Amino acid sequence: MRDDFTTRPIEELDYLELKHHLMTKRLELSAHALDHICHQQRKLFIEEELTGFIYRQKPRKIYRQANGRLSIHYRTKKYIVEIIIAVEKDKIVVVSFMNNHEIPRKWQRH
Repeated sequence: MRDDFTTRPIEELDYLELKHHLMTKRLELSAHALDHICHQQRKLFIEEELTGFIYRQKPRKIYRQANGRLSIHYRTKKYIVEIIIAVEKDKIVVVSFMNNHEIPRKWQRH
């Protein structure tokens, strides 16, 4: 597999870089980000929780992946939410998200 398409971490980022993108670009949710949850859950979880994580919480870790996307890890009481975003010229697109019990080992080794 070519390196530019992998999700392996290549560098840890500072929260200020993410904050700059959030202040200067609009946020969109991709259709893929919604694929794995039912229609009723989409509105509640996606619109309220995802934007809440992104705009109101400071992430625990932020990594740039080899494919150029950002992997952002937020801690909750029960789990770690990992949100994958693509930063484009005029917008930020939420590509995917998942709940983990801890930050995956591939990120901790970076």
